Amino acid sequence: MKLYQRCKGIKCYQRLGGPQIWTVSTATLLGVALGLVLLTPKHNDLRYPPPSIAIKGGDLALTVVREREGRIVENPILFAQGDRFSLRITCPPQGSVQWEAVVFQNDRVYFPLEAGKILNCGNHRPLRGAFRLTGNAPTQICVSIGDKLPSRKAIVRNGIDALPQNTVCTELRPFQ
Repeated sequence: MKLYQRCKGIKCYQRLGGPQIWTVSTATLLGVALGLVLLTPKHNDLRYPPPSIAIKGGDLALTVVREREGRIVENPILFAQGDRFSLRITCPPQGSVQWEAVVFQNDRVYFPLEAGKILNCGNHRPLRGAFRLTGNAPTQICVSIGDKLPSRKAIVRNGIDALPQNTVCTELRPFQ
């Protein structure tokens, strides 16, 4: 005995002797798929490293922490005037390692935190300090770790190309 039959015209399946249980058109499926693609946050600009990479001994990952009106959000995709940011890094266990935080916005380079040293790498190690973003352009926040990091002058002069291989970045877009 046949429980379902195929309708003509659009694709639908009807239960014989009962209510219609499923109607899906190709156009609807394509519209949903397109909406998901358009609403999915974009990955970093391909010129910049991703937010996490595999390096010798483990992973290197950047976590951006946003504080807005007392609410904390990890890895936000948007920023607004007045938001406060701090950075956390995950790095493989090893001795101490130097770090530098760099912000790229509107073809300009900023150093919002004083460079420092992580004494013992591990998960979600906070980097000293906090900062605010201004402007209304997409912003790349990057952190590099290593024994020999480039000078700030070299980074200003050469941009992202000056950063070492052990660099992770994430993009924030202005809330509009």
